[in-house]
Amino acid sequence: LYALGAATQNLDGETLSEVGSLANAGAVGLSNGNTPIARPDVMMRVMSYAAAFERTLHHFPFDPHLSKGMMNKGALATQLGLSSSYKLAEILMVQRDISLAESTGSTPHLGPLTCAESLVLVRAAKAKGLPISCSTAPQYFCLNELEVQDYRSYAKLNPPLRAEDDRNAVAKAVADGTIDCIVSDHCPQDVDAKRVPFEQAAFGMVGLETLLSMSLTLFHNEQIDLHALLATL
Repeated sequence: LYALGAATQNLDGETLSEVGSLANAGAVGLSNGNTPIARPDVMMRVMSYAAAFERTLHHFPFDPHLSKGMMNKGALATQLGLSSSYKLAEILMVQRDISLAESTGSTPHLGPLTCAESLVLVRAAKAKGLPISCSTAPQYFCLNELEVQDYRSYAKLNPPLRAEDDRNAVAKAVADGTIDCIVSDHCPQDVDAKRVPFEQAAFGMVGLETLLSMSLTLFHNEQIDLHALLATL
């Protein structure tokens, strides 16, 4: 087990942690958990310190001001009458983090990524030689927003399940190596938190127990070699 240090104090996204002390104590990287660092000035400082101490910054690229909805923005969300979350919440944050990484010389790890446009940005950054890595979770290449039909609360996730085009793009990005690793994004919820009206249900699903079985879908669909798939887990 390897520990990540908190990028900001109390994960508030505002006050920089004592990065040097965390690095000296053995933290192999920095993270703000599931709370994105929305302020670009704070993120630039975090990246600068991460670069100075040669630590990777793991960041959840999701703009909280554009991501307050319960499912992916689109026709289905309108049909169901559910508040929606813009893909731009991820795309703009990925674009920002890549730009700040280039400016500061840091090595961010971004994820989980869910949008085709985010992957285009990552490919371009890697083509320029920027030391950027990214991840996704199996639900984003196995499932799409149609799982939310009939208000299925088990499919209420953050980030939300995307459209089929995005799901397919994520699967291809795993296969071609654009996505460096698959993570469980394990966020289990108990029955009481899920068997309620969709609006009241908690975000999240089990990921640890389903990581391998869901990921093997790519192998069974002949999209990726088995050994290559296992190496990404």
